[in-house]
Amino acid sequence: SAVKVNGKKLYESARANIPVEPPKKAMTFHEVKLLEIKGDIVKVFLACSKGSFVRTWVEQLGEMLATGATVVSLRRTNSIPYSIEKAVTLAGLPEADQNGTHWIPLEETLPDWWAYKVEGQEEKLLKNGQIPHRVERFLEIECPEKAPGVKVHSRRDGSLLALLTRENHRFTIKRVFSYS
Repeated sequence: SAVKVNGKKLYESARANIPVEPPKKAMTFHEVKLLEIKGDIVKVFLACSKGSFVRTWVEQLGEMLATGATVVSLRRTNSIPYSIEKAVTLAGLPEADQNGTHWIPLEETLPDWWAYKVEGQEEKLLKNGQIPHRVERFLEIECPEKAPGVKVHSRRDGSLLALLTRENHRFTIKRVFSYS
């Protein structure tokens, strides 16, 4: 895992044979389906909450079965709003580009981020990399603490103007989008 413990990524500690206790965190695994058993290889499908440690789940399953277990391969097939069903191969990209089927509009990405619309002077300030005071005060009061960030859209045309994140109870601009 790339999760850091004491400033070092877990996989770096594992490769250096340094024992480290991974952090404990609540995870939800659902839709667990046994797909295939071939010898000592078990193929499983599962859906899980964001940030889940799938390898840890496999290790714990092996402990419960008193056999041990490790991950041979791992493939993510869905990360909202992206899914393997909507994926395009590199060879198929030119055709998909011609009919516009491979792009997810920027406005539809980051579905768990809070959305806010601005217009007029507020839109101009955001396009110039400034968060208007009224917007920041509103977000400090209204934006849920659990929201990973804020997508700021133009009220005029719905375009995505900026991404904001909360740092030390203040909002900062992570990215400003410029459209021609």
